[in-house]
Amino acid sequence: MVSSNILIIGSGAREHSVALKLAESKCTLYCISTFKNPALFKLCKDYFVISNLNNSEIINTCINNNIDMVFVGPEKPLSNGIADELKKKNIKCIGPTKNFAKIEWSKTFTRNLMNKFNMTQYMPEFHPYKDETYKTFIQKWTKQFVIKIDGLKGGKGVFVSGDHFNTDEEGIEICQKLIQNNEQFLLEEKLVGEEFSLMSFCDGVTLKHMPPVQDYKRAYANDKGPNTGGMGTVSGKLDFLQKNDITIAQTINTEILHALNLEIQDNYGYKGILYGSFMKTNSGE
Repeated sequence: MVSSNILIIGSGAREHSVALKLAESKCTLYCISTFKNPALFKLCKDYFVISNLNNSEIINTCINNNIDMVFVGPEKPLSNGIADELKKKNIKCIGPTKNFAKIEWSKTFTRNLMNKFNMTQYMPEFHPYKDETYKTFIQKWTKQFVIKIDGLKGGKGVFVSGDHFNTDEEGIEICQKLIQNNEQFLLEEKLVGEEFSLMSFCDGVTLKHMPPVQDYKRAYANDKGPNTGGMGTVSGKLDFLQKNDITIAQTINTEILHALNLEIQDNYGYKGILYGSFMKTNSGE
């Protein structure tokens, strides 16, 4: 086996776990990120810390170190089109091109895609807003709605009634601030249940599903405090899931890939890891 030079973009626990497995194979690891992870640093031949991480810096690092393949952890480089730039340089990338990556960072795009391709049975009622017409939705779903900011927010762009705010008026205050900041947001019917994630490896056509995991986003114990990008996950057997629940989640990921390929019309396809976020509701749906 010929040794490969692999660059990891990102420096969190996700990237460290990937690096641990890659280090078991015959490859040379490099990392580039905005800060240094000491555990990840120990696994790499070279580690580049760049505060203003952009496509040019990443491409130059690849060229200067003869990188054969890049693994992209965070969503932001994908939304900036790093996979597109790597493709132009004939450097392999585990991560989707910008058009496909929109499924990862735009809630409005995702909901509209599912609507267009008749996947509404998997969704709560929702509507995107960027002006004061949102108040009609709040009147309908009083105290039973969720506010989700569109775009990359590091897991911190969701506000749930009865949790992050307690009255319709407090929800309206959040929406007004978003409008003042020119933010687009979704209002969704509030669902109650157990959240879980199911990720799938994807080569553009075929999916290989991973086991489901339950991730914990709240900053403090007992599901309290603000949302974060993630405080940790539990994998293995999740007692609240039945075999059919996992099959449905796998089916949704497969249908999403099919819808993306029809929508984007790019033969390159979605290459990377498709992240599906799900909820098993208390009503059993």
